[in-house]
Amino acid sequence: AVTDFDTGSGVRGNYLIAASIAWGQDAPFGYGLSAAYEDITYDDTSDPSLIDAQRLDLGANASLALSPVTQLTLGIERSDFREEGAASGDLQITGNAGLVTQRGNGDTVSANVFVDNTETGQRTGLSAQYQMALPNGSLMFTPGLTRATTGTVYWTSDFQWQQDLPTGSFSAEWSQQVT
Repeated sequence: AVTDFDTGSGVRGNYLIAASIAWGQDAPFGYGLSAAYEDITYDDTSDPSLIDAQRLDLGANASLALSPVTQLTLGIERSDFREEGAASGDLQITGNAGLVTQRGNGDTVSANVFVDNTETGQRTGLSAQYQMALPNGSLMFTPGLTRATTGTVYWTSDFQWQQDLPTGSFSAEWSQQVT
């Protein structure tokens, strides 16, 4: 149910179907494809600006082993968001490149750069990631910088912690992003 002072009231439905397939994950060269379709509907809404919409995402990625412990990754994604009745949609094309190194103790270190071409301009960024393998879980920290379409540079970060338990797991996550 939507009952926010900004959006009025009503019912929002989100339906999402996604799939991905990857080949050669343990080979010197690997590649993959992904697709996702999302349908957003509003029923009995009191705000006329809440319009049904659809999103279609298509992606491709590749990886190349530079050494037994270092891998180069490349990816591209096309995202098309359309509101019903609109003459045009919001098309976004994203490209990224990364370098991943697996350490002897199971930890992973990686660096990533990306370019997003959006309707309002280009968004670029870079980040580094350290993922630590814990005896019963993992800890991951990803600091980064993103240059918004306005030209302003923002600090971004992700922090994820997971502790495996005998009958489940406990996790916490913090994320600060620019969209």
